[in-house]
Amino acid sequence: MKRRDPVQGRPWALAVVPRNANFDGTVGPRDSVSLRRALLAGGLGLTTLLVVGGLLTALLPFEFSALVGLPGGVVAGLFAVLLALGAPLRPGTPAARAVAAAATVGYVVLGLAALSYANLAGFRGALSVTQWLLVAVLAGLAVYAGLWVRDRRPGSPT
Repeated sequence: MKRRDPVQGRPWALAVVPRNANFDGTVGPRDSVSLRRALLAGGLGLTTLLVVGGLLTALLPFEFSALVGLPGGVVAGLFAVLLALGAPLRPGTPAARAVAAAATVGYVVLGLAALSYANLAGFRGALSVTQWLLVAVLAGLAVYAGLWVRDRRPGSPT
C-alpha cells in the first residue's frame, strides 16, 4: 500500500513538491512546456548525442565501437532532454545562455548534414565533418555572445 499525503491525497513522494510549482521554482499557475523550451531541449539532446556518441565511438579500442558508442549517445541525449525540460532555466542566466548555445550546435550540425545529403548547390564535399563542427561551435559561441549582450542592455526584456 502506497503512503498518501494526508492533505492533498497524492503519493507521498510527490507531496514534497507543491501542486502548483513551476519549472523556475516559483509557486503559481503551472507552466506548460513551451515550444521554445522543447526546441532548446531537443537541440541540447541532439548535441549531447553527437558528442557522447562520437567520443565513445572514437575512444573505444575495439572494432565495432559504434555498437556501444551510438546507443550510449542516445541514452545521454535523452537524459539531457529530460534535464533541460525539468531544470529551472530563467532567461538571462548563464545556464539558459549555455543551453541555447549547445542547442544551436546540434541544430547547425543537423542542418549541415541535411545540406550535404541533399547536395544543394553542390554542397556535398565542400566541408569536412571537422569543418562542420567548427562552424557549429562558432555558431554556438555567437548565440551565447548575442544573448549575453542582449541581457546586458538597459531595459532588456529578460
